Amino acid sequence: MLFCVKMGIKCPIPYVNEDYEIRKLITDGLLEIDGRVLTPKGQKVFDEVNKKVEEKPALPTVDEQFAKEYLECFPKMVLPSNKPARVSSKLIIKNLNWFINTYPQYDKDTILTATKYYIRKFKEQDYKYMRNSQYFISKEATNKMISSTLAEFCQLIIDGVEEDEPKDFETKVL
Repeated sequence: MLFCVKMGIKCPIPYVNEDYEIRKLITDGLLEIDGRVLTPKGQKVFDEVNKKVEEKPALPTVDEQFAKEYLECFPKMVLPSNKPARVSSKLIIKNLNWFINTYPQYDKDTILTATKYYIRKFKEQDYKYMRNSQYFISKEATNKMISSTLAEFCQLIIDGVEEDEPKDFETKVL
């Protein structure tokens, strides 16, 4: 409400009782009696909050080069699901930006290592049921939940997945 008074705008949130909030700001000494001008104390609070908002660090972003490195991990083919393994770099940049902002604990090296590990696991099965480059990063389910297989594989890498896992042997019974 203090921001709205300072900027001379109506409160955009419909369920806020403006009259009550104005009276509270006057009582707290942040607004003059007329409720239209900030007191020095109110101006100080406004400036402190504004400073904190401006200090907020910029969100990291993915560049074209990293998107290219990521895409090169995927084979140049159509997967058994009839989807291309690689999608456009524009989609990948958008999805990777979402990923690194949602999971800041995973750096670019971890992302690439996890991606290569995932692809290597599916290569053994001729890429059957493998997700394409976009859906590996994030996929929205019908219930609007977003899942990330990449996050799961990044965590495996962080936890130190054992590369030398024993292989299951297949034997033919005659």
